[in-house]
Amino acid sequence: MPKVIVPILPVSDGDSSHVPNKPEFSKEDPSEIYLEKLAVGWLKERGEYKPGVQYTLDRLPSGYSVWGRPRIKEPKHHDRWCYGHPDGKTFDSPNRFLPHFLHLMKNNGISWGCPCTVCSIPTPKPKTTKPASAAKPASAAKPASAAKLSTSSTYAVSSMTPSGISSALQHPAPKGKPRQVDTSTMQVDKEGTPDIYRNLIDKLRSKGTVDLPIKETMSMDWRSERPTLPKMLNKMSRQPQWAPRPGELVLFVQRLGPGEEVCLDPSTNEFKIWIPKQKFVGHPVWEAGVVTQLATEGPVIEDLVIRTEKRFDLNYSGYRVEPLPDPNSEVKHFSKQHKYLPLHLLRPFIFWGDFLRGIEEDRWHPTIKHGLTSMSTFSLVEKFQFTGKWPAASISCRGLYLGPELILVGDTVRLLPRQQGSGSAGSGSEVTDVLQVMSIKLNLTNLDHASNNDYDDMRPYNSTVHIVGKAFTTDGKRPTAKPAYKSQLPAILQGYSGKEWQRLHQADQSLKVPFNRILGRCYEEDAMILWFSVDSNQVGDLGQGLEGVYQGREYGTSVYRHIEDDKKWFWGDTRVESLDLATVNGYEVGDHDSSRDPKTWRKMIKVLEGNAAAEDRIALKAAQEARPLRRNSAVSSGWRAINMQEQRSQPEEMEIDSDEEADLFVNEVAGEVDVDMTEA
Repeated sequence: MPKVIVPILPVSDGDSSHVPNKPEFSKEDPSEIYLEKLAVGWLKERGEYKPGVQYTLDRLPSGYSVWGRPRIKEPKHHDRWCYGHPDGKTFDSPNRFLPHFLHLMKNNGISWGCPCTVCSIPTPKPKTTKPASAAKPASAAKPASAAKLSTSSTYAVSSMTPSGISSALQHPAPKGKPRQVDTSTMQVDKEGTPDIYRNLIDKLRSKGTVDLPIKETMSMDWRSERPTLPKMLNKMSRQPQWAPRPGELVLFVQRLGPGEEVCLDPSTNEFKIWIPKQKFVGHPVWEAGVVTQLATEGPVIEDLVIRTEKRFDLNYSGYRVEPLPDPNSEVKHFSKQHKYLPLHLLRPFIFWGDFLRGIEEDRWHPTIKHGLTSMSTFSLVEKFQFTGKWPAASISCRGLYLGPELILVGDTVRLLPRQQGSGSAGSGSEVTDVLQVMSIKLNLTNLDHASNNDYDDMRPYNSTVHIVGKAFTTDGKRPTAKPAYKSQLPAILQGYSGKEWQRLHQADQSLKVPFNRILGRCYEEDAMILWFSVDSNQVGDLGQGLEGVYQGREYGTSVYRHIEDDKKWFWGDTRVESLDLATVNGYEVGDHDSSRDPKTWRKMIKVLEGNAAAEDRIALKAAQEARPLRRNSAVSSGWRAINMQEQRSQPEEMEIDSDEEADLFVNEVAGEVDVDMTEA
């Protein structure tokens, strides 16, 4: 019987520290029964199983391991359990683990919403004694905006409000001696919050190998993200790639008359306003802005070019766009001039060079150059796993903001030509290659040569961001090109008519590229035709926007004040920092948030977790009296300010499922990492 080894995706939620500590247990490495049954189940799920073939996975997801022990009454029989679940639970059989494994493979390693029986078992909570005379805590009254959030989400929201602090102070502490956390050896960031990344590097130095999920439990920003961010990212991964995403830059026109459209004038090859009388009347006035709220009503592809009928007004069916302020200035008044716009008035900013063709530079709206200034910026989204073998490590991420776009694991992206640069021509200068993103990783190397604390002026960690995935090309002359079956292609490539796709490597291999090799998302051909073609029989151009990306990145590198002279990119901890935003959806963000108080929040977390000392409670109460926290202040520096759906009361007869609540977009608070962009 032929044997086929099935490689799994490089994603996981596993915690390798969760293993049995009893001597009767022994590790089964590999566990053939788990590898074989999971492989069969996965292939059946994908419709690729063939009878008469023996399948086995190449490995278990990172962090998971199988341990067995002899049965007490039948020593010859071994019982096996799979360890590594992030909640410390175990799977007692491959069949029990299979639904969890399938969920990880489908959702890029995120276990949120997993239907398996183990995830559905509630985690035991410590019992507390409530005095009979105690008043009902203030946080028990749900705010109206949190009415549809899950229990954990409501807990996180209430803990950030003044009433949440009162609740923490009024609630009786758990019985027994408070659990004290030794922070004497922990490294902290500039706000005094434990720096999980540097502390994991320290653990890697002492242990040699580490494979752990990233949990920033002492960061209020991170804690507030947990109920919403993973689900929101999963939702966006299921949407068409032409749909705008929170935090992305777009070109927009404030208004068009009835029946008017922005179309390509074939006589001038410029984009102009077309009116129903079948004539062009001039160029539209394009502005650049940030998408800060998504449309509540899901878009259809016709929305890209015309306004279709919607059930509700623009403040629900449209996208909130805030004009982009100057990243090089302290004046940020443009953000306050937001608009709710239908999708047909928006275009991806990555195509700025195409849509502004024929418009003299002195006629550009000021926000256009603000957008170009940020073209050479990037920031990582949702760091979820730290894996390392000394002296190297990698941090797995769910997404990457690259210039104007948000790229997620699972997306298909276009790669820059092999001959890069504005004005390049000839063989190898065309866009022929695409990559289906399987992982986004921040790689740390030469840790043994770096300073123990890279806040000082000593040698920093060497850091690079790489994208790994399955690569395809339309250039059949490439030496490594291999025939590709349609079933091997991402669905988005199957929609491109008239293109013969080849694999750029063997089916069981992947391609790794530095982040700056990415041109941008590969939009569906239907969308490209609607935006750029005058003939429906035309095919989508993979190289659309290429020259504009070259010019934009060169411009951003030369003018953005945060890019050092010897660098080409600005690496922001968050999207807010990359774009140098002061307010989003009316909330102060980042360094502009005058109410940000991480020191008080850490005390509050200690109280809520039951490990606060008496002095922490006294200091917390004093802080509340001195400066009460305003609502949402705890996450105003992150991404919860973006796409804040709760600012809009729900219209009558409108149903919003739990996924809509996930549109409260937030971003990770990352430790500062010195950038060594030698590959950029």
